[in-house]
Amino acid sequence: MEIKIANEEDKTKWDDLILFSENGTLYHTWDWLKLMEKHSTKKIFSHRLKATLYPIMVFDGSSLYGVIPLYLYKILSVKFVASPPPGVENKYLGPVIQNNDKIKLHNKYSKFIKFQNQIDYFIKNTLKSNIVNIDLPPYPQDPRSFIWSGYSVEPRHTNIIDLKKRETEIWNNFNKKLRNEIKKAHNEGIIVEEGTKEHIDFIYTTMSENQRIYSSKEFIQEIYDVFYPENLKIFVAKKDNKVLSGLIITNYKNKVDAWIGTPKVSYKGISPNPLIHWACIQWACTNKYNFYEIIDADNPNFFRFKNKFNSELIHYYSMRWYSPKIRISKGIYRAIKPRYK
Repeated sequence: MEIKIANEEDKTKWDDLILFSENGTLYHTWDWLKLMEKHSTKKIFSHRLKATLYPIMVFDGSSLYGVIPLYLYKILSVKFVASPPPGVENKYLGPVIQNNDKIKLHNKYSKFIKFQNQIDYFIKNTLKSNIVNIDLPPYPQDPRSFIWSGYSVEPRHTNIIDLKKRETEIWNNFNKKLRNEIKKAHNEGIIVEEGTKEHIDFIYTTMSENQRIYSSKEFIQEIYDVFYPENLKIFVAKKDNKVLSGLIITNYKNKVDAWIGTPKVSYKGISPNPLIHWACIQWACTNKYNFYEIIDADNPNFFRFKNKFNSELIHYYSMRWYSPKIRISKGIYRAIKPRYK
């Protein structure tokens, strides 16, 4: 297998692989990757560092086998590689490989190990990174090759609702308390309608007040400019023309993601957020999507709310690797830090 750093001329080939691969997401598409490069920063020591995107294509002979977007941040001797990059509201990214269901499993595993070894060599020897963070997308992938390459691997989780059932089945599967919350919001006269770009400011401000957003508002606005209306929508909850809450969703292939929004708010003790999610689910069903993802099931603060949807818990993997020097430095820091508390 051979590696190539993609450029603008490879955009169509890159996006085609993402579109037809089982584990390719909207966040892997070329335009989304470039906007993340523009807006992502990483704080190392006291410096705020800009990202450099390395869109890696791996070829098996003349055939494109897989890709992985890598973001590099560097200062002095520290070189940090991440996929996804920090500060752009993405929980996962990582490698995407072509569908190869026609080959036997042992060949499939062998090819992925070769693919991962090529990526690992590029990260550690070409980029000379000494810190690596990679979070795989929530689709079946084999993490063993990362473990064998010295990465620590931890499970992560997300919530996915199956929309292939009838809408009444989805509704009846909700926790009774959730159904009552939706009914109360509706009976109180709260309505949900499609929003506009102007509502990004409201969503961003309320999310910031709740300390639940880490990207810049400009990033979200530029994402809107590029991906609305084909792959992005905004829904807002209103009462008497006053916006109470909002949610930005993305839609790609057969899945809708609840991406950013639904800050903790209430109207007369009633949260409009369950009603917003239900309206988005209904929209997804009407438009023939198969899945609705409520991203991030690892935050205990939101467990009670998200658990009411009775969604399926889907796991994915988070990989971390530190060079020997970084591991020693971390060990010394942990040993010294308590003395100064």
